[in-house]
Amino acid sequence: PTETEQDVLVLKEDSTYYSDSEYLFGVGEETTSLDIINSFENTGVYLYDMDGNMIFDNEVVGTSFEIRLMRNGEAIDSLRILIRGDVDSSGSVDSTDYLRIKQLFLENVEISSDSGLAADIDENGKIDATDYLRVKAHFLGSFDIYK
Repeated sequence: PTETEQDVLVLKEDSTYYSDSEYLFGVGEETTSLDIINSFENTGVYLYDMDGNMIFDNEVVGTSFEIRLMRNGEAIDSLRILIRGDVDSSGSVDSTDYLRIKQLFLENVEISSDSGLAADIDENGKIDATDYLRVKAHFLGSFDIYK
């Protein structure tokens, strides 16, 4: 089969995103569904929100949105989007994310595994003061969590 007919999602060589078998990483704030779809070699790539609703070209994607490779009406491969700092799946890092990460750091709330990964800014496997302070600084405009 050609690249576009493969049974797995294949990122274009020049894509700034990267993936494992479960997540698409490297996605920044305010990324649209069209940006994501165009980063794959495959045809039949669609995006769905957390409720399973298909999203369209100019809609902003968020953490936990799902990329599905569809063939004959069936998903044959998929990845979930992970945006660092976007724990509420809005597609941007805002005051809600900052407060949720603060609560998580203080162990006041439980959040999903996708949200937990999004909150782990320094990727050390735990939500700690470093993550909290980096998201706070990002929200205030004095630090870029994507660099």
